[in-house]
Amino acid sequence: MMAREPVPNVEQLLKRTLAEAKPPRAATARIVAGAMLRTEPAKSGWQRWVPAMTVLAGLGVLVWFGNAVWLRPTTSTSAPAVVMAVALTPGWQALGLHAVELSVAGSALVEAQTAKATRLQLNRGRLTCAVAKLGPGESFAVQTPQVQVRVVGTRFVVELEGDCTWVRVHEGTVWVTSVAGDRSLTIGQEEKFCAPPPVPALAATAGGEWVREALTLIGRNQGPDQAAQLLSRYLTTYPGGVFEEEALFYLCILKQQAGDHIAARDLAERFWATFPEGRRARELRRLLGDDAMP
Repeated sequence: MMAREPVPNVEQLLKRTLAEAKPPRAATARIVAGAMLRTEPAKSGWQRWVPAMTVLAGLGVLVWFGNAVWLRPTTSTSAPAVVMAVALTPGWQALGLHAVELSVAGSALVEAQTAKATRLQLNRGRLTCAVAKLGPGESFAVQTPQVQVRVVGTRFVVELEGDCTWVRVHEGTVWVTSVAGDRSLTIGQEEKFCAPPPVPALAATAGGEWVREALTLIGRNQGPDQAAQLLSRYLTTYPGGVFEEEALFYLCILKQQAGDHIAARDLAERFWATFPEGRRARELRRLLGDDAMP
């Protein structure tokens, strides 16, 4: 007979059951890993983006620093750029915020241009200017052999015609400086400004060289004091001379421009007494504020 296996008691049965119920080693590893993950706090949605945002912020700082260091101007204290002696071409063209149109056969230069000032020289033809409204300290001017036209936001035309300059205003107001003094023109007005007329064989007449030299200085806007001395010398030396009209007219203008209004008035009265009619008599009345006089 076969020997019977002893009947296990309760303690032995419990140990055997527990041993058989132990999970495999791989399953145990998965259980432990899951338990460790459950011990970390769960991250919200925005917390998962923190690392990426940190990287992007760092890249932004690097880009800004590169622009500030490598792309910055060589100097921040340099003076405004100045354009000097640039020829204009026919047609419309921009000069900063302004625009000008030179006629087809015209000749003009940009004498100087900065952020605050523009100065043009018209040598031939017609120049139409559309000037933006100027701020404090800003200026825009056109120079011709006869006049200088200064503007404060306007549209105007300057045209050379022989020895004369036409100024026509379409918008705003301009100030015109000529040998006859300063004059303002407003919208719709136009005026012709001419150089002193040449006097044939001026030097051949007694005292003519003084008058010729004075008119040359006046035409170039140079040496007003010297021109006044020459004209005064002629009037004193040759009273009633051939060129008395020219000498009286231009000497009166020079005195008025110099602020010697009493002397200008005396010369004007002398001129009107001798030459009561004509363009020059009317010009002196306007210059001295006597437009209402006959």
